[in-house]
Amino acid sequence: MSDRPRVFSDTEARRVFDAAIETIGRVAATIDGPDEFMQPLTDFGCPVDGTSVHFPTIVIDAVLDRIACARARQMLSTSPNRCTLDDAQRRQIQALMGVATRQIASPS
Repeated sequence: MSDRPRVFSDTEARRVFDAAIETIGRVAATIDGPDEFMQPLTDFGCPVDGTSVHFPTIVIDAVLDRIACARARQMLSTSPNRCTLDDAQRRQIQALMGVATRQIASPS
């Protein structure tokens, strides 16, 4: 647990997060970069028009899935003294990681 003062309740933080994700999906980002930078965005499914880049929902979801997978891997790799997952929880995280990995491998 952090000693930092809490600015938002969990509910308020979730509302801010959800609004940010919705905004990212609706508003194009202006990115001024070389083709070598823009091409991976296009390859991943982001429409690029000059310096405007849109992040569709499927791309946002894939990135959030990657973050969830990374967090799950971190939880699974922590020492037993720091991680209190039971076998059912561990299997659930492993199953979620498998689903997210399959979705990331073939974003459609």
